[in-house]
Amino acid sequence: MKASSTDSDYSFEHGIDHCGYGGVAPILCVGGPVTAQDFVERDDLAAIRGVSVSQRGLAKGTKWKDLNLSFLFAALPGIEYLRVLFDDPINLDDIGHQPSLRHVEVDCPKVRGTLKGEMPHLKTAQVRWPDECTASMVAPALEQLSLIRPLFQDLSPVSHLTSLRELDIHYARNFQSLLGLQRLSALTRLGFHNCPNLTDLSSIEPQSGPRQVVVSGCVRFTDACGALALGALAKLCIHAGEKSPSEVRLPRAIASMPVEIEVRGMASVWV
Repeated sequence: MKASSTDSDYSFEHGIDHCGYGGVAPILCVGGPVTAQDFVERDDLAAIRGVSVSQRGLAKGTKWKDLNLSFLFAALPGIEYLRVLFDDPINLDDIGHQPSLRHVEVDCPKVRGTLKGEMPHLKTAQVRWPDECTASMVAPALEQLSLIRPLFQDLSPVSHLTSLRELDIHYARNFQSLLGLQRLSALTRLGFHNCPNLTDLSSIEPQSGPRQVVVSGCVRFTDACGALALGALAKLCIHAGEKSPSEVRLPRAIASMPVEIEVRGMASVWV
């Protein structure tokens, strides 16, 4: 969306999504450098509740530093929705402290800085960023977290997020241990997707949750016997990937428990 101002030398290049996301609207879609003139030309910017910055929607060659985003976020300190998709380097320090955030989506493989301060209202996050950003998150009410390509080996970097109810980990090439799970006492669903070095669930310490565990496309996963340690487990899903093993070990004792077992693409071996 592009709206021209009364000054023929000035054009407003930022679209506004009035549909929003998860009940948050309107959302400003940044289309170029943001200036104070934007706020003069469009007095409705003061009502913006979300910001989306996607490199795919920018002119070729536009860099993060060209967009003057520190000015934008300083002018919008109460946003509830943040979406950043950027392949080139970005600096999260430019976002500053956004205590009203409810949803964060960041897909940025080259990141400096981190989100600042406590985010007491943040409920959902889907992020591809350095592990340091995850470990430094202060989000006491966060309920849903999806991590894309983290580098950590276990769950310790997220174990401080004790309000988590759903945790999904995707393409974590180093992940191999569930150490730290015991601190996530509110967790009801845990998913591992395409984590090539996860072989089993043996590192689970006896505890009550989560109720559902999903292992999908983990090409070395062969042993689910550790699921017995999850006293509240109601459903265990194991879905083979293209190069997954042909069979997976399941504990015979779990057959007498009220647990739904779903195995796709491989044979079940009861032991």
